[in-house]
Amino acid sequence: SEMLAQSLQDEVRSEMLAQSLRDEVKSEMLAQSLRDEVKSEMLAQSLQAEVKSEMLALSLRDEVKSEMLAQSLQVLEAYPELQPWFTAEQARARGAVPIVPLPG
Repeated sequence: SEMLAQSLQDEVRSEMLAQSLRDEVKSEMLAQSLRDEVKSEMLAQSLQAEVKSEMLALSLRDEVKSEMLAQSLQVLEAYPELQPWFTAEQARARGAVPIVPLPG
């Protein structure tokens, strides 16, 4: 009877220890899952910031191109004799290589 009680107590202790270990493992798995989720969210935010930065850079480049075009048009209005040279420069910028002498 004494041995049976001792055996039952050992079994209960063993089951409590096993349950405690299972709870610890679940807790660690949950913590790891939360860490992964935080890393994923941080990566998503980093990518969003990178996309916004790239979009801003593209917008600024477009703005600069628009400003340069506007200035070029103002120059051409003021100096229409530059039109052949300007057209040749545009063609050269696109990869063509026309040979047009500068005016004057």
